[in-house]
Amino acid sequence: MHRRLPPAPCIIRRLAVACILRRHAAVAGLPPLPCSSSSWLQRRRRCSSVRTKYRRKHEASEDMPLDADVFAVPPGPNAPQQVHITLGDQSGTAMTVSWVTVEAEGSNTVLYGRAMGELDLAAEGTTTRYDYYNYTSGPGTSTTARSRAWSTSPSTTTPWGWATRTLTHYEQHPGDAVLFVGDLSYADKHPFHDNNRWDTWGRFAERSVAYQPWIWTTGNHEIDYAPELGELASFKPFTHRYPTPYRWSDSLKMGPAHIIVLASYTSFGKYTPQIKWLEQELTTRVNRTQMP
Repeated sequence: MHRRLPPAPCIIRRLAVACILRRHAAVAGLPPLPCSSSSWLQRRRRCSSVRTKYRRKHEASEDMPLDADVFAVPPGPNAPQQVHITLGDQSGTAMTVSWVTVEAEGSNTVLYGRAMGELDLAAEGTTTRYDYYNYTSGPGTSTTARSRAWSTSPSTTTPWGWATRTLTHYEQHPGDAVLFVGDLSYADKHPFHDNNRWDTWGRFAERSVAYQPWIWTTGNHEIDYAPELGELASFKPFTHRYPTPYRWSDSLKMGPAHIIVLASYTSFGKYTPQIKWLEQELTTRVNRTQMP
């Protein structure tokens, strides 16, 4: 399920997620984000081009068992799980909140505000579910909350690969947002593209992505085109779980930058829908006075 929320301090009480929005989008104990390009530049000067020395090992890691504690289902009847947030528009005035309830559809209302005790705003979301071969997803809800008081101008963006050690390292050395450039659950590596792996991955990553925005795009492991299983729609699990502005591409402003992410596993040649979308973004949405 997916829901969009305004990019300000947001608290999702019903989802057991607390994104406390102050004037800057301070989230779950992370440092507040700068609210202007000048503050972004000041911080950038202090820590320009910081690069971690951490490297994942070259050898492929073994899959964690499905009963691993990091995949545990949250307690309580039909408790929301797999909560994740992402930037909900290009101007920094919205946040999209998504989650899944496995047993039945729950409330699609998200309450949010500028302080924990002031949840005076609400956003309604939409619910979707999908079937993939022998798997049926739980109801997924997404809501976008909007507020002009929000300022989401992250000063540090972390491009990312994946692993348990990688997530732990990132939690110890966090940025303000994550640019996740594909290959999420690797469900397609398992028999019948086991979509239960999307659920376990969502619960595993929730400890970070429920509290700060991740920006998504697809890799080859999100294609999930499997005619031998009768699955002819590409990117079906991803598009139901991780909404992006254009199918599986993304466009947003972060600090003084306008970031556009294209999906390399769908057509991007001349006259294709993705390129037409890109041309429109560059000609109508990118502010050339700020980003020439």
